[in-house]
Amino acid sequence: MPFRRADVVPVGVVGRPLDLNAFAVEEELQPPLQRDLFRSDTYSSRAFTRRGQLLPPIESRKTTMRTRSILAAALLAPAALVVSTANTPASAETQNLVATADAYVDSAAASRNYGTAAFLSTDASPSTTTSYLKFDLSAYAGRTLTGASLKVTNASGTSAGSPNSQTVKTVGTSWTEPGVTYTNRPTVGSTVGSIGATNPLQVNTVPLTASAVQSSMGSTLGLALSQTGSNGAHFQSREASAGKPSLVLTLADAATPPPTTGTEAGVAFGWGTPAFQDDFNYTSLSTLDKNWTRYNGTGHSGNGVRSPAAWSLDGQNVTVTGDSTGTTGGMSHRERGRTYGRWEVRMRVPSRDTEYHPVLILWPDQGRVAANNCAEVDFSESTSNVTVNKFFAHHSCSGAQLAAQQTVDMTQWHNYAVEWRTGHITGWIDGVQWFSTTDPTKVPNDPAHLTMQLDWFPDGTPVARSTMQIDWAKVYS
Repeated sequence: MPFRRADVVPVGVVGRPLDLNAFAVEEELQPPLQRDLFRSDTYSSRAFTRRGQLLPPIESRKTTMRTRSILAAALLAPAALVVSTANTPASAETQNLVATADAYVDSAAASRNYGTAAFLSTDASPSTTTSYLKFDLSAYAGRTLTGASLKVTNASGTSAGSPNSQTVKTVGTSWTEPGVTYTNRPTVGSTVGSIGATNPLQVNTVPLTASAVQSSMGSTLGLALSQTGSNGAHFQSREASAGKPSLVLTLADAATPPPTTGTEAGVAFGWGTPAFQDDFNYTSLSTLDKNWTRYNGTGHSGNGVRSPAAWSLDGQNVTVTGDSTGTTGGMSHRERGRTYGRWEVRMRVPSRDTEYHPVLILWPDQGRVAANNCAEVDFSESTSNVTVNKFFAHHSCSGAQLAAQQTVDMTQWHNYAVEWRTGHITGWIDGVQWFSTTDPTKVPNDPAHLTMQLDWFPDGTPVARSTMQIDWAKVYS
């Protein structure tokens, strides 16, 4: 889960509230027809159409964004630093990331796209060719970089090498692999590295200016490869069978989160008396159903089943269980019509297979539709890495979202809170801020309600029984 905990008050550099706009960075997702953007909870009067199919009405959620299991950390961002003396250093980390998009353009064929070519090209005469690459750094928001290198391999042809040096520059990321041409090519930025003379099949490791890469941590890094000579060079592209371009990151020591204090954001910040509170201190499911709607239907993205029978009460907590066949559960608060407010939930996940993802959501009353920009706030979600929790603020039907993450022991009780106001969203874990945005274009303004779900993401391997428990849930005005 990205940021949180500063025992009592979230702090910036010296005790001021932390604004994590630099950390809650926007991640590019593929277009909706290429990715399932909706998580279907079968309790809604609406239906979504996707790929020409009518989906069951749903109180849905987001797609699984591509994630990498990393220990996110001590929250070092350019503008702010969260300090906790209880943190202890973990080992440093190296990541090797293959390019998520690459293409070259050629002035001799200005309107042609070379996004599917098995090689990248640089040349300055008789025509100009420039290559572009993208690397997804969304999973590294808040991490501190100590080094970065671009690794590219020359192609095998006799003319693939060049006596000329190659220049690596930063470039914007609005271009797309299947759409970029010489005519619409992006503008390049500053030089961050260079390659000397090369030969066919030569592997080139190019040190990059770390500060330039650091500024893209948490989003997407764009690089351009070019030269000024007349002896062109060819490099393997990500479509090649080997030698794909990659980015090697050396990350500073991560910080291990301090032990939970059990602090409630609502108490620490004086939110007052909750407008609604459920302590789940009863054993009757009919009592549960007075305030909650248990889902009954197909699971997320058509996987498995959401059954009301997956929920149970023991007089202290409410538990949802996912079994080995993909039968699991979700439920939504019956309240509707609440625009803005604060929510806090005490949750733990005692046992979990990586195929089951526990998630707490502010789901729009009318579902994710164009009228509300498909907005959705997932203020706690753990995906395939059971030691990492994430925050997602969806703000576009194209799949764009703000994201943050941080390591946490989810087998223990933690308090997950979110404040949603005009023009800002803030998230806390155990009373410590770990997410914030004040960009009004990223903040929903349609009524929403709380949902709790244990969603199944099958990967073809056997799945173990998993449980998610809720101690209490509170809603503040």
